[in-house]
Amino acid sequence: MKENSFKLIHTADLHLGATTTLKVHGPNIDEIRRKDFHNNFAKIVDEALKENVDLFLICGDVFHKSDPSPKDFVEFSEQIGRLTEAGIKIIIIAGNHDRPRVKGGQNPIRGLVEAKHPSLYYIQSTINEPIIIESKKASIGIVPIPYIDPRVVKYINEDYDKILKEKINSILENPKMNNVDYKILMAHLIVLGAKYKNIFYWLQDEPKIKLSDLMEEKFDYIALGHIHTPQSISKKVYYSGSIEKVSFLEENENKSFILASFNDKGVEVELKSLPCRPMKTLEFTISSNFNPTETIIEAIEKSNIENGTLLRIMVKLDQMAWYNININKIEQMLIQKIKVAGYEFNKNLIEYNKGLRSLQIEGKPLRDQILDFIQKMNIDEKIKNRMKKLAEEIMDEVNFS
Repeated sequence: MKENSFKLIHTADLHLGATTTLKVHGPNIDEIRRKDFHNNFAKIVDEALKENVDLFLICGDVFHKSDPSPKDFVEFSEQIGRLTEAGIKIIIIAGNHDRPRVKGGQNPIRGLVEAKHPSLYYIQSTINEPIIIESKKASIGIVPIPYIDPRVVKYINEDYDKILKEKINSILENPKMNNVDYKILMAHLIVLGAKYKNIFYWLQDEPKIKLSDLMEEKFDYIALGHIHTPQSISKKVYYSGSIEKVSFLEENENKSFILASFNDKGVEVELKSLPCRPMKTLEFTISSNFNPTETIIEAIEKSNIENGTLLRIMVKLDQMAWYNININKIEQMLIQKIKVAGYEFNKNLIEYNKGLRSLQIEGKPLRDQILDFIQKMNIDEKIKNRMKKLAEEIMDEVNFS
């Protein structure tokens, strides 16, 4: 007699191979970012082995592109091998990033299935029957709903909610589901009311599915992917979130995966944190001065940037200051001294004749900055004093404060 208990890992939005989601510069940055994603996926597999789980669910977007590099595919396959060697069943549904871009194309994960890879299920398109998993202690029926492209649904003039609900219901009514101990829905979609950041522009235009259309009451657990922010929609419905940050919009967001334990008393859900590469944004406003490079460097050095950070620098400045910036010098300082993994430098130009006299850096008027700059010059003191005097006379003449 089965004890009706088992464990699973729920993860999604791995985006393996994502290296260019951020416009960051830095030595070997593409490989650094590539490894960030793979390292966190390996940590999830480590946890699966440690907890001796029965199921490993990936709810879409395994790779960032449907045609991943051989290197990314091999490293992913190595982790899959660790799971199957331990007897863990893996169920993967396709997300929007997994679907081939050309008609008749195939995601290479399909190759593992066709090679009769043990214990691996990959669902690229909707199917008509459930996946039945017989673990040591329980029988689990899984309803897999891969990403359904809303453009296709619109093209055939059908209602997205209706198609989704009918597909879920038809699989639930399959006779194979009659004798299972637990029922699980896997889907890659957006539930109405879920919180998410507009990392990808198309998310705001995608259908938002009502919770009732997922028939929550008929399932023991609903595992979702597509939204990168981990969250609980209800006691049964969860987004595990993505496994690594792909945008500075996620700068302060924690990443995770889910460990769920099932028994006769119910389901215990635990959100497990993942270590992510730190991100930080610095914002400055620089008035026109003779040495904006040193001003920026000094401000960065005071900001306590952690080694290995992905740094975004956002500067508001006028055209004169921009012409005087030495980007190479700032980059050298960031890489060699601050030791960031990568940086992104964004400028927002301010019109020269609008509010220039009132602009300040760290509360210091532009007049004082000009005089300070002259004072720091390595020249004869008499010449320096003459320059300061002339500068003050000119600024007084034009009423420059």
